[in-house]
Amino acid sequence: MFSDLMIAGKNLIRPVSRKYSKPGTLHLKSMTNTTVVQVANESHFSYAEAVCRMIEEAAKVRGTGIAKREPEYIKTKMREGKAVIALKGEALAGFCYIETWQHGNYVAHSGLIVNPEFRGEGLAKTIKAKAFELSKEKFPNSKVFGLTTSLPVMKINSELGYKPVTFSELTQDETFWKGCQSCINYDILTRTQRKHCLCTGMMYDPAKANQESEKSEQQTAKKWKHSFKVYQRWMRYKQFVLTSIEDRKEKRMLKKNEKLDKKAQKIEAKLGKKLDKIQEKKTKLNPGKDEPK
Repeated sequence: MFSDLMIAGKNLIRPVSRKYSKPGTLHLKSMTNTTVVQVANESHFSYAEAVCRMIEEAAKVRGTGIAKREPEYIKTKMREGKAVIALKGEALAGFCYIETWQHGNYVAHSGLIVNPEFRGEGLAKTIKAKAFELSKEKFPNSKVFGLTTSLPVMKINSELGYKPVTFSELTQDETFWKGCQSCINYDILTRTQRKHCLCTGMMYDPAKANQESEKSEQQTAKKWKHSFKVYQRWMRYKQFVLTSIEDRKEKRMLKKNEKLDKKAQKIEAKLGKKLDKIQEKKTKLNPGKDEPK
């Protein structure tokens, strides 16, 4: 599934002076060293395999899947300037890349990962913000969307200007939806004719965003803050409803089978009694027939 994978932690970092920084590079300083968040390029090819492993491991931990990516695909994204990488010294701290659909009309951020060793520093939020900035720079008129089951990622998206949308408002490119096949919840998506799943669709529409004032954006952020528990309840409810459909079907089938078994047993019992009676009548009519010689 092309979804955001990582859970953002608390922001325990502070910005470092950009006096000697390259344009487009974010530096985040923790208690020990500096994390650099920047647009990836060919000089980062050596991290491609590690990125693929981290994406695969993160998907397993979350219990959801995304389309498996090979190192060459990640290198292509780096070469095209459609990826964001976070490095803490020489160590890979996080990664995210951009994909386009329907001739660039839709943009999605995929493979958002944070190295477990560096969580709790607000790194996921910083990487996501950098990828969002890069998307608007490369595709200023495109709709930016994402599918996620992570409430913290939903909060980050909301702060960036995303709005919850129905699946019908997302790209209808079949290649995108095929990427969901590796997710354990894919049966829910197909069973509901691609209308519902445990993931929530969110979108940033630049045309609508330009019409909103700064005041309305601030109100939206406050609204999310106060309604975060509502989204949590909604996610739990959606999970309960969508995952219990099959369970309810199985229970109904079991009850039907039990009723049929009981009917079959009654019929067998009646037939047994009738056969016994017939046998008794035959014995009375021919008393010596069945006697041993």
